[in-house]
Amino acid sequence: MLTAASDLKDELARRGLSETEMEPDAIANLFDTTPAGARIVDIGRALSEIELRDPSGAALEFASIAFIDLAELDALARKLECDTSVDLSAMPPQVMEFIVSVTLRTNDTNRQATAR
Repeated sequence: MLTAASDLKDELARRGLSETEMEPDAIANLFDTTPAGARIVDIGRALSEIELRDPSGAALEFASIAFIDLAELDALARKLECDTSVDLSAMPPQVMEFIVSVTLRTNDTNRQATAR
């Protein structure tokens, strides 16, 4: 998602556009008419189907979830010329390629969401 969002921002810059000055309909149109926009939509569709289950198979509700592809993060950091203190390309092969971070909904959060 980070790379796709960066690519969409690059597309805006190529067209001389600024997301802060564009109408919402014009921004939405970019999701339909650019490869980067289509990629963001595809990623969003895939992420919307994510299910998290406990060991017994019961569905768990989550407040947020993030998937981090370390190779993508490394490539994007280089593209954006970020000063990184960790060289991800030097990591040993047994290091995980992806990190998943989940914040589960608490019962209080579920009650608040239901009450709205």
